[in-house]
Amino acid sequence: MVSTLNLLQVFVAVCLLTATTYFFVIKRIYYFNHDLYVLEKIQMESENCETCFTSKVPNLIIQYGGQRTATTFQFQILCLIMALLHEDEINSVGCYYSKIFTKMVYKYSVIKTHTLKNFVMDLPADTWVFMTSSNNLKPEKKLVYEWSKRKTIERHIRIPFIAEIDIVSKRGYFIVYEYQDIFGLSDKQMEYLLEYLRYWEILRVCCGVQMSSDWRNQLSPVSNYSQHHDPHSPAYPACEMYNISQVENLMLKTYVFQTFSQIISLHHVIGKPSTADGELNGTYCERCQANITMNNIQFNIPCT
Repeated sequence: MVSTLNLLQVFVAVCLLTATTYFFVIKRIYYFNHDLYVLEKIQMESENCETCFTSKVPNLIIQYGGQRTATTFQFQILCLIMALLHEDEINSVGCYYSKIFTKMVYKYSVIKTHTLKNFVMDLPADTWVFMTSSNNLKPEKKLVYEWSKRKTIERHIRIPFIAEIDIVSKRGYFIVYEYQDIFGLSDKQMEYLLEYLRYWEILRVCCGVQMSSDWRNQLSPVSNYSQHHDPHSPAYPACEMYNISQVENLMLKTYVFQTFSQIISLHHVIGKPSTADGELNGTYCERCQANITMNNIQFNIPCT
């Protein structure tokens, strides 16, 4: 009798232990996996589901990415697109850099930032966040980028496009075709974009205070300089093959430059190689290059 009772107690104890193990271990694993599933589902919807978000272009566009990941290039594209889309309200379009988000300065705003953590929780729900990235990000910067992307997805804020710098380098200004369907741009608007970016891309690399380091070193050699791009590499800037004043003058004649470059809210972005550069007038690039050669002017220092 005692033996039977002991066996019964052991059996009950084993059952309780099994039930407890199931609840606290198996169920926790389920909850954990379920959370992962939900996060993955949100990400899939954000990136792939065309019916989950309004197709209407929002009033606020954010350009986010770490430095040296083609952030200026995508910012330029987004600013141009918003200007073309709202050409009839052009004084209501503004493009600018900011470290924090408080409120929109203009009715239609394109904001460039390197620190999305100061933005993401305060952004309107219909905001579009465009990102730039690189496979060569340092581990700590990669963690910041992934955190920012995850928080954006968790808030169900749309990320229409992520520009990987390797792809941008290979495709150049033709990557602008990726944005046509996203924004519903007409073929004529695309023609204006391509005309302008064709020349802007050259000036971005070969002219101004943020020109290519390799080209700057050719203009004003520095001892022990380490070349970034071999002359046989597709990424080599090859600025020496351009008549830079001719390129500058061709950009001055584009529809985009003539229409938007003097609008106060766009003036510091559209019509310049970078926001740190002076006014293009047909001779700016040539004078900038000459001053760098004569005075060894460094990165981001005014060159005219």
